[in-house]
Amino acid sequence: MPRHVHEDALDDAEFEQLLDGAKQLRPPWNLEAMFVVLATGRLGLRIGEVAHARRSWVNVKKGLLSIPSVEPCSKGRDGGLCGYCRRQTRRIVDREDDGDVGELREDYWQPKTASAERAVPFEFSERVEHIVVAFFDFYDAVPFSVHTARRRVKLAAYVSALSRRIYPHCLRATAASKHAYRGLNVPALQAMMGWAKIETAEKYIRLSGGRTKQALTEIYG
Repeated sequence: MPRHVHEDALDDAEFEQLLDGAKQLRPPWNLEAMFVVLATGRLGLRIGEVAHARRSWVNVKKGLLSIPSVEPCSKGRDGGLCGYCRRQTRRIVDREDDGDVGELREDYWQPKTASAERAVPFEFSERVEHIVVAFFDFYDAVPFSVHTARRRVKLAAYVSALSRRIYPHCLRATAASKHAYRGLNVPALQAMMGWAKIETAEKYIRLSGGRTKQALTEIYG
């Protein structure tokens, strides 16, 4: 039976251990690693969204990181589209079956689905807010590729001495699991994570046990 990513979600202690590993890296890799870990593991961003994020996405006054429908990408060879974006355009064409890959590649980075265009709040955590603001005070845009973002996570995991495999998508599952357990409702969780299907949010909330715990607490005190 295939393993679902939610099974690889980190608990709070493991997440703190990973973040501590990120802090121990030499500057500016420590800031970069903390941003990737928190953006995926607390804000629930996809790794492609993290790697293409820009200062213009961040509204500090409103405490929102807004993921647009398109964004220029020059992370590839000779300033062209990166491999992640090329693969994404192929998926869009395969899904819609009426596009032209050549034309799409002349467009920009695009989120995974239409529902992935969203605004993600970050003020719920002072630590997340601090790192998001600090990162984009230092960088106008994320200066590294999807591949390098994955390497930052891998290096942070190595330094933290976590004894199991850590990867960006399991950090996204970590965010979903945490927010579901803390009581975020189905529509809000779906909106935050940018899922196309509401069933995905329902599954995380059901598996988290948070709703059941709250109900039992109300009954038994």
